[in-house]
Amino acid sequence: MKVKQAMLQRGLFLILICLLLGGLGCGEKTSIYAPDFSLLDTNGKRICLSDLRGKAVILDFFSVSCQACARLIPNLEQIYNKYKNHGLVVLGINLDFLPNPSILSDFAKKEKISYPVLIGNNEIVMQYGGISVLPYVVFIDRNGKIDKVHQGYIDLPSLEKLAQELLVKRD
Repeated sequence: MKVKQAMLQRGLFLILICLLLGGLGCGEKTSIYAPDFSLLDTNGKRICLSDLRGKAVILDFFSVSCQACARLIPNLEQIYNKYKNHGLVVLGINLDFLPNPSILSDFAKKEKISYPVLIGNNEIVMQYGGISVLPYVVFIDRNGKIDKVHQGYIDLPSLEKLAQELLVKRD
């Protein structure tokens, strides 16, 4: 019963978000502020999205068992290392709900991820529209507004173009 209720709530929330975003699809622009969150990273440090105002942010919602997610990580790593000194922040948000955070830490080390990897929860899934496709990448401008959302893998040239557009955007 609880599972059906949760699925119904997630579905209704997703419909509401789609209506608010005007049928947002891959790479489409919005002008909605990104929902704030506070999550722990794999080192136990709390990261709040609101603390990153003034920076361009890429959120990568992923699963350790997702092949497209695994293929995207090296691209995100390259973009992060290239643009982190220009005001770009990349945050990986894991949605596996793992029983032991050390599994995620080990994964991040194995994949050589240098950007923060956060431990996701049901609340953030709901805040960002009941995410159903991974990877799910959200591009947030320096003002905290969602600039674009992309579902699925992004090749390196496309990701770099999106990151550059995000970094030059000022309003």
